[in-house]
Amino acid sequence: MNIRSLPKTVLLYPCSGPQPGKFCRLFRKCIIIFISVFLLKVGANAQAILVTGVSPNPVCAGSNVTVTFDVTNGGAGLHYNGSSSYQAYLSNAAGNSFVAVGSTFTVSATYNTNDNGVTTGLQQTITIPAGSATGSGYKISIGSTNPLFTGSGGLGASGAFTINALLTPSVSIAINLPQTNNICAGTSVTFTATPVNGGTTPGYQWQTSTDNGLTWNNIP
Repeated sequence: MNIRSLPKTVLLYPCSGPQPGKFCRLFRKCIIIFISVFLLKVGANAQAILVTGVSPNPVCAGSNVTVTFDVTNGGAGLHYNGSSSYQAYLSNAAGNSFVAVGSTFTVSATYNTNDNGVTTGLQQTITIPAGSATGSGYKISIGSTNPLFTGSGGLGASGAFTINALLTPSVSIAINLPQTNNICAGTSVTFTATPVNGGTTPGYQWQTSTDNGLTWNNIP
């Protein structure tokens, strides 16, 4: 229904006229019906993108994730296809502020060609910025042009996932030297390595140098 479908013989009186309140009630009713139908039509024909998965989770900063998403066509020919241009956005660790990551991309797939039709399971590889801090509230959203869908505000974003920051590993070595600091040939000495940012199961390769650290050789 729209305004033009109303009977043309209806007499509209002002609120203070012969039939007080009739015009006001009828006018409000017409406006409410028009707005409701307009919003329903816009909502039903609006294109959209929904991110349904981010894998792996957790992921290290600087590594790649596979983003899976669905697209919904708009009406009036506003359809997604292999030429549609997409842009991924990554939130902060709180999931409430998004910035573009990587370049725009297209996805080759068999797209639904109907108004309001949905194409599921589209995928794209996204690189997590190397400087990302550790956090468990990150989200990814995707926007598009042709048709236009704004994803920079987080609309249609994924669920939260975890990014682990890149950490620089290091190791310190302690030796149980005697008080004289002299070691005789054939004497056993214990070296203790203590890793920093070595992970849960760090691996070691002991080496020795005979030229004051210019070259090193592995110790079997």
